Amino acid sequence: MNIQYFPLISSCRFKCKKVITVLSIIIIAITPLILYIAIFHAGLSEKESNWEAFGSYVGGIYGALGFFAVAYSIYMTKEQFQTQHEDEVFYKSMEGLQTRVLFIPKKGQDDSTETSIAKAAVETLNKELENQTPDMALRILCNNPNLIPDTNLSTIVDAVNLNIKNPERQISSTVFLDEVNSRQEPFHRSEYLKCILGGVGFQSHEIKRALTAAGYTSFYKAGFEHRKLFYEHAWGTVNSHYGEEINLYIKKLDFILNHIAVSKRRSVHKKYLLAHISKYDIALLFYYALTYSDFDIVKLLFRFDLHGEVRREECRYLLFDCPSEEKVLADLEFIRKRLKINT
Repeated sequence: MNIQYFPLISSCRFKCKKVITVLSIIIIAITPLILYIAIFHAGLSEKESNWEAFGSYVGGIYGALGFFAVAYSIYMTKEQFQTQHEDEVFYKSMEGLQTRVLFIPKKGQDDSTETSIAKAAVETLNKELENQTPDMALRILCNNPNLIPDTNLSTIVDAVNLNIKNPERQISSTVFLDEVNSRQEPFHRSEYLKCILGGVGFQSHEIKRALTAAGYTSFYKAGFEHRKLFYEHAWGTVNSHYGEEINLYIKKLDFILNHIAVSKRRSVHKKYLLAHISKYDIALLFYYALTYSDFDIVKLLFRFDLHGEVRREECRYLLFDCPSEEKVLADLEFIRKRLKINT
């Protein structure tokens, strides 16, 4: 539904409420007369004293009702203006978020090609994480080599043995792992791995491919502190391309969330926001919360359960190597603890 129709819908709802209010006022207005007649069995009287008593009764009752009616009318008018103002600000902000911030030309392509800032950022993040998979595997080997699956470890060793011409000098997976574990310090492990696997940028094609596969399968097995370094590195690349657009996007979303938080129609506005947040937006905000320490905006994202949406399969599919729901929940819990957000 087009955003421009929502102020009209809001106005129609107010008119319906106004009709109900008028009917209620009419009922309240005739009730004192009905009670007077029912209690005193009063008909038309020729006595002046009866009319004076009736006038005092009517004046007192309807005078008080008139005061409350005026006060209620002022209150309803104020409520209407406030609701209309909140709706206007919200829907215009949403329109600005969707039309100005979300659509940008793709970097390095024809200017006529457009994509959303969320999609462009998520695709760039995933591409950068993919490029870092060999480094991920090396870091895991240095810190906790037992996390590397046996299949990947065998592939790495096989790639190493391809460069060793003398069969007697070739190593097995067990020997390789023992050699790594025998070195207690990560620095010493790193030096050994450089000798065996080659330094960064000097690895053979086979070794790099084996490390890439190991990085994929071991990425989510390592703790978040291990992965955080690679998220931050990927965000550095994203910011170099889309930093200004992402900053504006986050600011506009922050304004909308803060507006909803104090809105009288927050439930309606929240549902509308969730209905217009794409799976790429959810993935981008999840990556943002994993890396950044902007506590206020991240707490708002949790308050409106925007991050809970990332558990959906279509959203997880957009994340690097499509983590399981359990892995996503574990990362969400890590964010909550880091920001001290109550579950």
